[in-house]
Parts: sequence; structure tokens; C-alpha cells
Amino acid sequence: VSGTVEVGATYYVYVTREYTDPSYPATLIGAVAQFTIVGGEIVLQPTEGPVGTEVEITGTDFSGGESITIEYDNDPVDIADGDDQTAADGGFVSYVLIPESTAGVHTLTVTVAGNEVKAEFTVEPEIILSPTSGEAGTEVSVSGTGFGRRSDVSVYFGNTGVATVTTDSKGSFATTFTVPELAADIY
Repeated sequence: VSGTVEVGATYYVYVTREYTDPSYPATLIGAVAQFTIVGGEIVLQPTEGPVGTEVEITGTDFSGGESITIEYDNDPVDIADGDDQTAADGGFVSYVLIPESTAGVHTLTVTVAGNEVKAEFTVEPEIILSPTSGEAGTEVSVSGTGFGRRSDVSVYFGNTGVATVTTDSKGSFATTFTVPELAADIY
């Protein structure tokens, strides 16, 4: 077999036999089957981080000039930046933002011309404080993403427990606490 095959193209495989009637020498097709060339590779950068992480997806060896769709755990996710269609050589660079989700491994699926390629992204927990400084008695808002689904989360200030909250179905929470009076030797 020689020649170049194209990713996404359908080819036909023929099995032939000789028909040896002396008056009609010919090669006859005995059977035909279809074969579709699948391809495509994706690389994620980074492969782990908190909710909201911008992930660069670099794709190669896909069909050229085709639309790109991306799913996160089987739910569509918008392409935040970059390519929404493959180049003529089947390559692309697209960026997505990791949606609100629980801690652990999740699947990003890229589909081009019916060809699906998957890669894994690991969500890590993250908290955000507001304000980030103040004196004892200051009320602080704390929110978190990337925790377990419907899990109890305890918030500590130093060694002092200041709040307990249950995460939602996507592993996120929000609560407030008051900065406690602490002994001068506790850090």
C-alpha cells in the first residue's frame, strides 16, 4: 500500500477474485467494507489546577478545516479564546476555563468531524478571602471551589475553628466568619 491517507476520510477496502472464463477474463469484486481514518491528539497545559483555570488545548492530526467542540464531563464548554476550527493541517490551539466542579479527575473531550479525543484534568481545591487583612473582629467572607460534593468543610483561623459549611453539588461553598481574638504567641 502506498500513498497518503487523510484523517477523517472514509476509504473502501475491496477483496477481489479472478474470473477465469476464457471468453471474459476479469477481476471481480468479491466484497467491500468501509474504513474511516481516525486521528487526533490533544495536549492540555496545565493538567491540574483550581476551578477557573485557563487550559490551553493543543490539537494535532485532526481533519482540516473542521469545527471544534469541547465538553467537560460530557457538558459543552465554551472556547474562551483561540481556535474554534482546525487549520488546514488539522491542528489547533484553543483555550477553555475549567467550570465549577468537584475535586478530582475530570474529562475534557474534543470532537472534530465526529472524532472524539479525551484528556484528563484534575481539579484542586481553592479558597478566596475578602478582605485578606484586618484586625480581630473583622468579618471575613470565605468562598471555596473544588471541594467534595455536598461535603462538610471546616474553616480554621490559625488553630481556631471559625465556621463549618456544607458544599453544594459542585463542591463549592461561601460563608463568613469573624476574626477571633488570638493570644500574641499563636500564629
